[in-house]
Amino acid sequence: MKPLGLLLLVISLASCRPEDPQPQPKPQPNPITLECNFLPVIGLDTLVYNRYYQLSQGDSIRVTKFNVFISNLKLLSADQSVLVSEPESYHLIRTHQPNTQNVSWTFTNSGTYYGIRLDVGVDSARNCSGVQSGNLDPAYASDMYWSWTTGYIFFKLEGNSPQSTGFNQMEEYHIGGFSGINKTQKTLFLMFPHPLNLTEGAVRKIKFHVDINPLFNAAEKITFNQSPSILSIGPKAASFSKNFPYMIRLAGIQ
Repeated sequence: MKPLGLLLLVISLASCRPEDPQPQPKPQPNPITLECNFLPVIGLDTLVYNRYYQLSQGDSIRVTKFNVFISNLKLLSADQSVLVSEPESYHLIRTHQPNTQNVSWTFTNSGTYYGIRLDVGVDSARNCSGVQSGNLDPAYASDMYWSWTTGYIFFKLEGNSPQSTGFNQMEEYHIGGFSGINKTQKTLFLMFPHPLNLTEGAVRKIKFHVDINPLFNAAEKITFNQSPSILSIGPKAASFSKNFPYMIRLAGIQ
């Protein structure tokens, strides 16, 4: 075969080679799902609105509203260092709306976890971030928002008590404050009774109790005849918030 013919044959054969296969995308792991439920209670009783309950500090209370911001959920190692953080972790729990009591958190980090960290309130950066979306949208959280300068109401409890010295025996607690000596945001560390092993595709449920009772008789004792209402940022709100770490407790894992 002449050299020119041989060259043309080689080129022809080369052009008939199949194209290199496209790289296949790496399979993504099935996500892990944590279903977190925040159940409002008073002591051992599930909270029912407009029913009177006896508190451990001696007063009785009839609840007509109970809202709280839960934020910054994080899974912890044995030494309480952070292993996984929920993105955009801001949840407004309105206890009269059961659907707001459930938080579904998905992630792909398999591992063994020893506890969960969360905040009561909203961090200072998000109090001062202007227009926001989701649970921090002022239109959605209008009943839990003061203004651009004073920020969000982290906790709201309203009702009545025979012991209250307020108007019509009302008791009202609107607690906020995101900076300085009057900061009321609190961080809680809730350790699991046993290590929680989470593998690909796992679905687990964590139940929390959000208890009104220790809000009036834990680090600070608060009575309705002396403090029937706290409606602004200041020393009284800061004192009230010292009881926040006792409000939420781990109730079970499934």
